[in-house]
Amino acid sequence: MRRPVDGLALAVVSCMCVRILLPLVFVGCAVPEMVTVDMQTSEPGVDAAPADTIAADRPNRADVITLPLDRLPDVRLPDAVEPAGRLLLFDSFDDPSTLGRIWRVGKGTWRVDAGSLEGAAIAAEHHAAGVAHAIRTREITVQLRFQFNGANQVAICYDTVLAGMPEHVGCVWVTRRSIRIERATGYGPTTMSQLLDSRTISLQQGQWYTLVQEIVGTTMVARLDNGVEIRGSAPGLDAEKSLLKLHIGGETARFDDIKVWIRP
Repeated sequence: MRRPVDGLALAVVSCMCVRILLPLVFVGCAVPEMVTVDMQTSEPGVDAAPADTIAADRPNRADVITLPLDRLPDVRLPDAVEPAGRLLLFDSFDDPSTLGRIWRVGKGTWRVDAGSLEGAAIAAEHHAAGVAHAIRTREITVQLRFQFNGANQVAICYDTVLAGMPEHVGCVWVTRRSIRIERATGYGPTTMSQLLDSRTISLQQGQWYTLVQEIVGTTMVARLDNGVEIRGSAPGLDAEKSLLKLHIGGETARFDDIKVWIRP
């Protein structure tokens, strides 16, 4: 005779499966006038990078110095100073294998071409193009170069896991006419965004720009190499981040020379 299934045991096993599988799933941050769709990633994205791109074994490098929140890296001289923390990742996109090995593709089309990462949204997907890199940190600084080639916006975003469930944290969005930082919450259909700060700007198609974005405690700061800086604070920005995501809205844009510093 078959023994009845123990309800408590089944619940425990189901809970364990959810906790194991859930960190492997992420969703792109909400994009204005776009539908949020799930994308996939996997934890090996952190550890699979070669030693020359991840400096996890060099936490006390001489060129890592402490900077106060109101002093970001000089984006016009990106190699002159570095923020507090350790350099987790530097990717100049000279190796095509970085796509899929370090960056997990979600939506859109992506390729490494001419020493940069090129992406574009697919209209039929109704979603921004997105790639992600798995991280584990509360405080983070990201510096990268970007170029519009028909795209209408690019973004740096973060996700976390809250009470066992995926949750958005925040984004910096850059269009040709504005830069804004947002605190994001929820997941999928429950996603909501709170505008923290924004500025009007004027950027050109086909020109490279440098963006620095930093989260320290509950404050997010973003700065362009034209001197425009925005910042804002909100509860929840200090959550432990599990995913760093790059997004492109619309047609083609490029990313290059991305540096990521983390402070656990």
